[in-house]
Amino acid sequence: KRVIEKVKEFGFPIIVKDINLNRGEGVWKVENIKDLIKIFSYGNKLMLIQKFIPNDGDYRVISIKNKVELVIKKERIKGSTEFRANVARGGKAVKGTLPSDIIRMCEDISRHLVCDIVGFDIIQNNDTGEYFVMETNSSPHFPTFSVISEIDIPGILTDYIIKQVKKKKY
Repeated sequence: KRVIEKVKEFGFPIIVKDINLNRGEGVWKVENIKDLIKIFSYGNKLMLIQKFIPNDGDYRVISIKNKVELVIKKERIKGSTEFRANVARGGKAVKGTLPSDIIRMCEDISRHLVCDIVGFDIIQNNDTGEYFVMETNSSPHFPTFSVISEIDIPGILTDYIIKQVKKKKY
């Protein structure tokens, strides 16, 4: 009942995510209370609820040791009714760009996280132009994006690891 009251505060449609799944699995766009109740009747899982943001895809920003190394734009297939832009769901990934203040924000946030490698999922509201951080990922699936962007993310990671090892004195 508390979930329904909170959802009513910001209205439908909403996105509901099973926090234990990834690659677009366990993510639903919910248009009404009846469908929301149906999703929560599947069991006692921890779910994330977000306001649906009208968009034309989202961005994966990969930060390595507090420095953004790559921005990928994930786009839905044109003409598809799919609301997700996940590559695993048939979306298309291309090298992307974001405003410098969004890049600086990701780098600043990464300084406060425990992970040296972070994938930020950023979305832009088509109606207002505002950007939002949807989530952060400690396993940002960079191999696919590395191939698409032609940026050698494994090489950057290897250089970083070697530099860290050389700093340590045994």
